[in-house]
Amino acid sequence: MSADAMPGGMPPAETPHPPVTPHLAAMVSARDFIDFPTGFAIQAAYDLDHNPKCSFIVGDGAFLCDCHAVPQRWCELREELGLPVPDRERPRPA
Repeated sequence: MSADAMPGGMPPAETPHPPVTPHLAAMVSARDFIDFPTGFAIQAAYDLDHNPKCSFIVGDGAFLCDCHAVPQRWCELREELGLPVPDRERPRPA
């Protein structure tokens, strides 16, 4: 659909991340917490906005994220899949 065909002439909103794969959806759905395999899978699947001091950045991609990026994307994926997000797993403001 073109921008002209949209109400108000607005273009459709772009998704900031590619769609979740069935495998990753199964991993995110399996538990109500982030485990290491799921964290690494999220980190590998998405170009996340890490803190410059994050272990992922400092370790040049060799370590699991220890900033807000992976937990935030995990919460977004749970919400996209219609699953509840436990408060204990939501990233805390710095």
